[in-house]
Amino acid sequence: MAREQPPKPVQLCVFDTEHDYPEGEEAQRILAYYPPDACSVDDQTSVIGLAQALLTFNANFEGEATCDSMHAQRHVWAFHRPQTHIMMLAVIDQGWLPSTTSDDGLRAVLRQAYAQFVLIHGPLHASLATDGQTKASLQTILTETAARLLRAKSADLLTLASPLSMVGGVPWLPLDNHVFTAVHSLASQLTVTDMGGGQMVQGVMLLHGHHCLWSSQCQQDTVSLYRLAATALVPASQGPSIGKRLATATSALRSQQAEPTYPVMSYKAWVRSPDNFLSMRPPAGSTETDQLLVPTLHLQGDEEQLALLGYCQGNALLILLLSQRGMVSSTTQHAVARLAHGPLRRISQATAEQLTAHGHGHVPGFRYLFVDHMLTAVQASPQSKVATLSPESLELMTSAQAELQSMGSSQGSNREVVVRGTHDCWVVARHRNQRELYIVMEGKGEVGLAGAAELATDFADKHFAALF
Repeated sequence: MAREQPPKPVQLCVFDTEHDYPEGEEAQRILAYYPPDACSVDDQTSVIGLAQALLTFNANFEGEATCDSMHAQRHVWAFHRPQTHIMMLAVIDQGWLPSTTSDDGLRAVLRQAYAQFVLIHGPLHASLATDGQTKASLQTILTETAARLLRAKSADLLTLASPLSMVGGVPWLPLDNHVFTAVHSLASQLTVTDMGGGQMVQGVMLLHGHHCLWSSQCQQDTVSLYRLAATALVPASQGPSIGKRLATATSALRSQQAEPTYPVMSYKAWVRSPDNFLSMRPPAGSTETDQLLVPTLHLQGDEEQLALLGYCQGNALLILLLSQRGMVSSTTQHAVARLAHGPLRRISQATAEQLTAHGHGHVPGFRYLFVDHMLTAVQASPQSKVATLSPESLELMTSAQAELQSMGSSQGSNREVVVRGTHDCWVVARHRNQRELYIVMEGKGEVGLAGAAELATDFADKHFAALF
């Protein structure tokens, strides 16, 4: 007898809320479900049926069929409606989920998954009408999202569990003047130069590690593009040695079996060339060529479809959005390298020096998170420093964060929460004009309420002048 697999602690699904299906055909409502094999169709329809009932019940109070989250005895349910008749749902085992995880963090996972789908395939409603592979593509997105949460020592889960993490935002790095000038100059030169054969650069994003230095895209596209870069391109850009070791280890197997095809949002789908370009890994058995295979992205609400090409120097990653889709010619590669090689290397070095001089964002005695909702921008203490906080401090921070957000607009645009724990720790949370600042101060329990508020004000004035 086959051993029964333990239930997955993460269930993700996307379903249609527009059509009423007759009894026995409710499964047609399901567009994608993870795990696809561990749950029977009856179990899947049961979960979605309960979710639909919750939405309908909540409509009696809210006036519309919407719900953000629900906490049951064993599971947390988080909802996200990306389109009018499409609902996304996460059902997470409470025993597996870290206690400091917020409901909004779970919804951010769903928002990011849908944003990745739109970036790669276009809006779901349009894709369903024109592409017969849409459900399979959506299933791939859910599977990859769940895999990143479930893998051992998951960075996604650690980020989700930390109330001082940058989940859902873009971690912009404020640049020193000379570095900003160099970044602006490079981006401007790239966008006005013909890269050969009429190939033009329509958009530029520049990263240093996981810090964003520049983006020419709108806010929504910047968030989606950054997420793709952080989960796939940055890991793939860490060095050609990774790709070389992988190629060496699998060369014998390639002659015996087909190499698996990885989705665009997986770092395994990308390869760094000897010339420091990032492109899609060519299919096994394909003819060797000097052209690069690159994906097409859907931007500006699907009004633009542009090809994505990466180029690396040091820890800097240059992402180019090209007007002509398909394979990238050697002429375009040479043009990009000629323009970007020297400036990008100098930008990488200057940014590394700035990060070192400024302690990589660390402020001794403080752990903080700054969120600008207008720009979807975030700044935070390095997660290695946040990890030194006690569990009690993280729980206190989670409570203060929830309290600040529960106040809502009824308290005006200026809101503040100051709370002291029983373990000699203060947490200050402030909201001003769509911006939030959270500060955790351990070992300062003796300063008192007024002293904690003054320390927070001094910190805000020094690091986020005129904002709080």
